[in-house]
Amino acid sequence: MIDYLYNFLKLFAKPVYILIGFILVALFNLVFFPGFSNYFGVTSSLNDVLDLKLHYNPEVVYGIFDRLGDKGLKIYKASEIFVDFPYLIVYTILYAALITRLSDLLQLKNKAYLLYIPLLLGVFDILENIGIIKLIGAYPEKMNALVSITSVFTTLKWIFALLTLGTIIFLTAMWLLNRRKK
Repeated sequence: MIDYLYNFLKLFAKPVYILIGFILVALFNLVFFPGFSNYFGVTSSLNDVLDLKLHYNPEVVYGIFDRLGDKGLKIYKASEIFVDFPYLIVYTILYAALITRLSDLLQLKNKAYLLYIPLLLGVFDILENIGIIKLIGAYPEKMNALVSITSVFTTLKWIFALLTLGTIIFLTAMWLLNRRKK
């Protein structure tokens, strides 16, 4: 299975696709995310985005939900579905393709297993989004157990984001060192 995935990702591991991936990630972060709530006339701050927190508890979640109100929560839910889900697909493929490319350049053995790192990042982001969507949909009912579970997914997402970044930096440094030796 992992070898099939590795071979699939080799299709996206070409420099042009990696560049397109970086451009798309930049567009999401600079245009789509900030523009989504502004387009619908909802004022919020980054402090109101659960996805950007390392962890949270029911008091934090329901305090944010109270501040956002019905309109803000509808926009937040729509943003999770129509912006964050496509974003996580783009960045997961980008990071996995980048690791695939660097692994190939370094001629690493068992390189396909490195793909688990960005893939788990994507999985935990999906689970986080599902939890947030479910919490918003149930509000004003308070689902404290789901808040705790979703917070764990958020924390795991950030752990795997750091592991992904660390893997990419490490592989890039190894590639640069190998190029310097030649």
